Amino acid sequence: IIQDTLKVSYNFAPAHVNKQRAGAIGARAFDYLKMNKIENARDYKPDYLRLSQAEREMKEKIAKEAAGQDNVHH
Repeated sequence: IIQDTLKVSYNFAPAHVNKQRAGAIGARAFDYLKMNKIENARDYKPDYLRLSQAEREMKEKIAKEAAGQDNVHH
């Protein structure tokens, strides 16, 4: 899909670094160093694949509380 639809230049990360890992950032930084390219770390943020455990537990707790309130008869 990417190859068929993209109209600008692009490249794919090698398989060993195409997941979000600190080592991938370091490898990219080394490439940028060789190219004399500078980017600001503030322009990047993690893209998490799933909610953190605390977020999942809080969401579950809220859902249980909401379900419990629905079962209460006044």
